[in-house]
Amino acid sequence: MKKLISIFVFLLGTLSAGAQKTDLGTEIWIEPGYSREDILEWAEITADAGFKDVRIFMMWTHVEPQLNKWDFDVYDWMFEACEKYGLRLQVTLNANQPAYHYGKEYWGSIHSHAIFSDEKIKIPASKYIKKVVERYKNSSALDNWWLMNEPYPMDEENQFKLSGFRIEMKNKYGQIEILNRKWNSDFKSFEEIKDINKIFKAEWGAAIPYYDWTCFCNKHLTDFQRWVRDEVLKYDKRHPFHTNPGAYLTLYHRQEATEWRSFLNSLGLSIHPSWHFDIFSQEQYALGVAATCELGRAVSNPNPFWISELSGGNNMFRFCPSANELAQWTWIGISEGAQKIIYWLLNARTSGNESGEWALLDFQNKPTERLNTAKSIADCLKRESAFFSNAKPAESNISILLSPETSLTYDRKEKGSLHTIAALGCYQALSERGIASNIVLTNDFKWANSKGKAVILANMLTIPDVLIDSIKVFLNNGNKMIVLGPTGFYNEFEDCRFLNFP
Repeated sequence: MKKLISIFVFLLGTLSAGAQKTDLGTEIWIEPGYSREDILEWAEITADAGFKDVRIFMMWTHVEPQLNKWDFDVYDWMFEACEKYGLRLQVTLNANQPAYHYGKEYWGSIHSHAIFSDEKIKIPASKYIKKVVERYKNSSALDNWWLMNEPYPMDEENQFKLSGFRIEMKNKYGQIEILNRKWNSDFKSFEEIKDINKIFKAEWGAAIPYYDWTCFCNKHLTDFQRWVRDEVLKYDKRHPFHTNPGAYLTLYHRQEATEWRSFLNSLGLSIHPSWHFDIFSQEQYALGVAATCELGRAVSNPNPFWISELSGGNNMFRFCPSANELAQWTWIGISEGAQKIIYWLLNARTSGNESGEWALLDFQNKPTERLNTAKSIADCLKRESAFFSNAKPAESNISILLSPETSLTYDRKEKGSLHTIAALGCYQALSERGIASNIVLTNDFKWANSKGKAVILANMLTIPDVLIDSIKVFLNNGNKMIVLGPTGFYNEFEDCRFLNFP
């Protein structure tokens, strides 16, 4: 615990001048069956806690309970309540999860991380977006549209993905014979491509099909979110856009967040230590929060960074943070420059998955010690606004680099997060010695413009060919590089470099 406290004090010491202060908020869980009085009470509790933001899910299966029959009652009440108490609404769109009447594959699920499998669903999805956006775009409470919840690329094959993948492969290879040589396959045309998972999971399977397919699945997620943004813009050009990948510290290689900057106004991360920090022990959770924020801030730059979900209560089968732990995580987020920190969540779901979990309220709808602690932090931020409005994280001259290509390679070899664990071991070692460091993706690091900098490459198995010249320029400019473990063993196509190491 002494180590964690010293890390926390050190992080507060990194604040310097020039940023917007952090606002706190919470998810309020609403669904059909809740009353207007319930929603008003939760909004009042939120405002009394000094929170500024409320996040909600706009569930497609709730607002279109029957085909072409729309019911927005609970959402209307939520907007009315937030307008009454001066709260800003963060509205998560669920266009990726159709209502159950659009097909059996959607039965049972009310919100999903997956994207629908049939491209034709874009038509009703467009209608859902239009209905929602036109209904609420003029509300004084509306603050941001969230493109989907915790976007994650699923790797299963479906019609929607395959149609785009075939086009992508034709653009990449030009001739099917070239693809076949790389894949060790015998397709007659690009239109025949399928069963990709079987191909790269074959005994001694070729590497290239894995990288082609996995990178396309990442791109499919990027393209879908951009499509949602474009649909919203048809009806609302005033409000900004946000999204919130989860478990980003170990999934950064599957979410092209640097590519999302072109259609986002801010980026946030979901941080649930009991779910997302399998590579940490419980005693390291604060370190994990700090490292996640470091990476999130670097990836979102120059856009604002948020903690879009932060565990507010018990995860029944794993862990419940104490009020002190919640405070520590919150202050770390503040010291890392998070523009907003939104607790998941105020009121527990009453049924279904995760019912009774995560809440800042107890089962009598009263504030827990955790909520009271969050309120005291909100009071402090308001009381000391002159300081916090002019504070931001100071940048270090030391950067620990994370390589998406390396993590893809480790995934293919079923070796998990060895690269990330090694990098975070360096982060912990430096933090415990009071030395600040940045955590940055290799493709975001400013190689050519660096002077007086040092980078750490830990178990960075894969260094893409396109980075070699950048690294040489970085070193020729007098900067320093520390290399640990099997670094630079492969390029991005898993070609081994030890006979021709640059």
